[in-house]
Amino acid sequence: MGLRAGQSMGVEEFLARFGDKTERYELLDSQPIPRCTGSGAHARIVRRVMGAFRRQLSGRPWRAFSEMPLPIDRSTLLVPDVMVLFKPFDQPRSESIDPAVVVEVMAGDTQARDRGEKWLKYASLASLQHYLLIATDDQRIEAFSRLDAARWAYRTYQDGLNTTVGLPALDIGLLTAEVYAGVDLDRRAGSRN
Repeated sequence: MGLRAGQSMGVEEFLARFGDKTERYELLDSQPIPRCTGSGAHARIVRRVMGAFRRQLSGRPWRAFSEMPLPIDRSTLLVPDVMVLFKPFDQPRSESIDPAVVVEVMAGDTQARDRGEKWLKYASLASLQHYLLIATDDQRIEAFSRLDAARWAYRTYQDGLNTTVGLPALDIGLLTAEVYAGVDLDRRAGSRN
């Protein structure tokens, strides 16, 4: 990457250096960090979540995107696995990115960052209503849902495959069976395939 220890950069410099490589890196508190996207389970889960969102949001002014860079502040640009944005049909493309839903598909080596530093950054977005963490090593979805400007509700869904993760801000739900159907879980801790 060409950075010396302790050297930091802003979003503009990061995009100038890594702009075409955001599928492999993101910027967190001025530090480029590698993204985990390697396992088959990770890729299948992302595709399944995208399909579920697109089907449920069809005909509505919401759009699901995968691996779209999301600037958080001057020192952080994250690349969520999936996010849902409000995109009115009759308005020109907006330059602002204000997600209502962000989904991170976790691998063993990214779970701490997804639950910690990245969660705190995402929670700072006023538009965000739901943050989902989807495990690749177990059939488990964790959901943070905004209650008001300062409070969030947390719930873990691992009650079986017939559970629906409710996303009331969009009036939709994510069926765990749909997310995990046909997915070979990453049973090795820290697997990255």
